[in-house]
Amino acid sequence: MDSGRIALSTNGIFLYLFGLPGQGRFLPVMEEMTEEALGALLIADTRSPDRTFPVADYLEERGIPCAVALPVAFAPTTLLPD
Repeated sequence: MDSGRIALSTNGIFLYLFGLPGQGRFLPVMEEMTEEALGALLIADTRSPDRTFPVADYLEERGIPCAVALPVAFAPTTLLPD
């Protein structure tokens, strides 16, 4: 797991970032990290997009707003059909 903190203002407003793999074995950690989350950034692996859907479903079921990012390193050729 990766983590970080960014100051958004001088008034003590911070953005906390936590990076978790999407595999099922990390579900207990994901549940703990999203307990009071205001939102999420889902970085999709465009090489195997099917792995992204369970995490997106998890966030949607819990009503956690999220933005989806596509890493440039994997796009756009990996999104093209064979």
